[in-house]
Amino acid sequence: MIADIARTADHPDSRTRDDKVAAVTTQRTHSRPTSLGITNVLKALVYDLRFWFQKEAELLKIEVEEKISHVGRSIGLILGGALGAFAGAIVLLIAVSEGLGALLTAAGIGPVAASFLASAVVGGVTVLVAIALLRRGLDKLSIDELKPERTAESLEKAGDIARRKTSNNHES
Repeated sequence: MIADIARTADHPDSRTRDDKVAAVTTQRTHSRPTSLGITNVLKALVYDLRFWFQKEAELLKIEVEEKISHVGRSIGLILGGALGAFAGAIVLLIAVSEGLGALLTAAGIGPVAASFLASAVVGGVTVLVAIALLRRGLDKLSIDELKPERTAESLEKAGDIARRKTSNNHES
């Protein structure tokens, strides 16, 4: 059992999001050119841009995985709510329908008509409640919830930095 726990701790999927992001943002595979000169400055810029794009792609992957996990949890909530509502509705609907049918029969409506009318009223209310639950679950799956916002902000900042660097190099 202890060996299983140790293996799980080393497994990449068991790391937290912060651990994954830290691993992505601290790795550099090659050294970049350091001497001055326009050629080396351009090489360094190309290297930095390539390195940055690789790291942003890795961060995007982490963020997309988080969004997919969010979708999975939302779908689970939708299914759980729908199944729970369905099971509870069956039991309660039978009882409410029978009770309403008995009241209508006591009010002078024939037993067949009272049973039909009671079932229609109870079924209609149940459908309205089910629609409300489904709408709430579907609202949680909005497109806005799935956007990789942190990566988009990072890409925007990096683009601004690259534009400033290239405009500074052209002015020199």
